[in-house]
Amino acid sequence: ELLANTKAKYIVSMMAGISSSTIQSLVPNNAKVIRIMPNTPCKIGKGVTAIQKVDIDTVDMNYIKKILSSMGDVVEVEECLFDAVVAVSGSGPAYAFMFLKALIDGGVELGLDRATAKRLAIGMVIGASNLANCGDDIDSMIDAVCSKGGTTIEAVNYFKKMNLEDIIKDGMERCYNRSKELSNS
Repeated sequence: ELLANTKAKYIVSMMAGISSSTIQSLVPNNAKVIRIMPNTPCKIGKGVTAIQKVDIDTVDMNYIKKILSSMGDVVEVEECLFDAVVAVSGSGPAYAFMFLKALIDGGVELGLDRATAKRLAIGMVIGASNLANCGDDIDSMIDAVCSKGGTTIEAVNYFKKMNLEDIIKDGMERCYNRSKELSNS
């Protein structure tokens, strides 16, 4: 009902699993629908928002991107890839928070007080993320931290043995499948 009376030129939707064509069918005046998928770090201006690639006036698209960029980075993506976006950046903060929690809890179990463990873990993730953003190959960055016969390689080899990467990718696939399921309902 709200959409039926709109005089908007564009409708920006951040509803997961609701296609632009579904929303478009509810809009009688042919307003263009543009899907976005922000993530929770947008709350502090450090997030990333995927925006659907649409054929609209460049000035208008730049204006919409400018508004979204106040919350962080903006990445244009074809709508058919939005379920993948949900699995990577939309839901990704929860994965990162789980990793941080494990680092902090592990630090406490190893003798650090919680505040120190939290500061070390969060600082490390911020620094590693900034370094990864410099464009070097991630595998090379992992290798650069691991000395043969050293300490880091012990943990990395254990993570590989336990298939940590596959566990993460399998979880992402479940997220992706659920997003597709919601799209089809």
